[in-house]
Amino acid sequence: MSNEQKLNELMVRLFNNEMPKEYYSQSLFMPPIMAKARNFLILFMEIEKEFNIRIPDELILERKIDTYDSLLNIINELTK
Repeated sequence: MSNEQKLNELMVRLFNNEMPKEYYSQSLFMPPIMAKARNFLILFMEIEKEFNIRIPDELILERKIDTYDSLLNIINELTK
């Protein structure tokens, strides 16, 4: 299973919603998605567990990962 498929399954499991492809490059904090910070934290923890990776804190604190695409890119980079 690809990282994208795993991430999609994780999004459905956590948020009961699949991410439409047209929103992949939009901030998850902005409309129409409007994710709450606590949901994002849960998502990061689940991603680390699911993919057996450690997302660097500075990427999270500096909001370098705020889109679906950026999440997938960091997962792909850390699972090489």
